[in-house]
Amino acid sequence: MSNEEKLQNEYSEQDAPEIKESFNIFKLDGALSRSGLFILFTITLAIGIVTFFLFYSLSPILNMQIHKTIYLILVVAYSLFMLYIYIIGYIKRLYDIIGDKKKAIFYTTVLFIALSAASFIPIINYIGAVVSLCMIGLLFFKKGKLIK
Repeated sequence: MSNEEKLQNEYSEQDAPEIKESFNIFKLDGALSRSGLFILFTITLAIGIVTFFLFYSLSPILNMQIHKTIYLILVVAYSLFMLYIYIIGYIKRLYDIIGDKKKAIFYTTVLFIALSAASFIPIINYIGAVVSLCMIGLLFFKKGKLIK
């Protein structure tokens, strides 16, 4: 058990140590506040909109077969990038809410596996959408323990 985890277990919610906010999307080195999560999701959405807008503005120049191939590659790359960003954002935000990094990783993993599995079954897909909406609401409106 690391020193960070020992500190978290020793303190109650009111006395929890302050953890620095981390915007680094390449490692899980800290928590993420509500505003930080909003900024992260807004930036990734803006990148996607700009990328697809530029692609479609160049589409009249490209051959139709090249257009479809590039579009497919772009959609797959952007989808994987967004999945990675959302997973890291969820983990960091849940870490701030729960106060335990291992639980945050576990809950995020279970959530994304369940939502992925639910997307293949039409009736459960609607339940998955409601769960996803509730989760986003929780991430944005629940006050965290670690970032003051």
